[in-house]
Amino acid sequence: MSVRRASVEDADGIARVHVTTWQVAYRGVIADEYLDALDSGERAVAWRERLTAGVGTVFVAVEEESVVGFIAVGPSPDEDCLQLFAIYVLPSHWGSGAAAELLDAAVDSRMTVLWTLADNPRARRFYERHGFAFDGGTQNLEFGGREVPVVRYRRASAPGSLVAER
Repeated sequence: MSVRRASVEDADGIARVHVTTWQVAYRGVIADEYLDALDSGERAVAWRERLTAGVGTVFVAVEEESVVGFIAVGPSPDEDCLQLFAIYVLPSHWGSGAAAELLDAAVDSRMTVLWTLADNPRARRFYERHGFAFDGGTQNLEFGGREVPVVRYRRASAPGSLVAER
């Protein structure tokens, strides 16, 4: 497996990972109808536009020429720091180290914030293992007509992290 900067050609693979991971990881938390209606083709269009426009920084984990994970980071809209907007790895690759490699590639030593579902213990444990801590921030987001609580995590710095080319 290798990690590299994403290109527009990765949009379909990123979309496949995005939809598949949501459908597995969020089942029972987000409405099944919403998850079942997710469309990787529609998601690929959005990723293609984002990658073409150069919005944020996106890295992919690739195995045998297939995208198995991705991470998207950029400036936080609320604070003067980096925000981790998305990190997803195919369920078949959970525990493989792909997520840690993506995190090291994309997140440098600056303060970093992220929002995650409150009812996502696997992700919360991952973030805590990598130096993030719940900072008390909470809000509700709506998916498919259901409000879902999310929590904010923060990492003050990460000495020794790989610094991504910006």
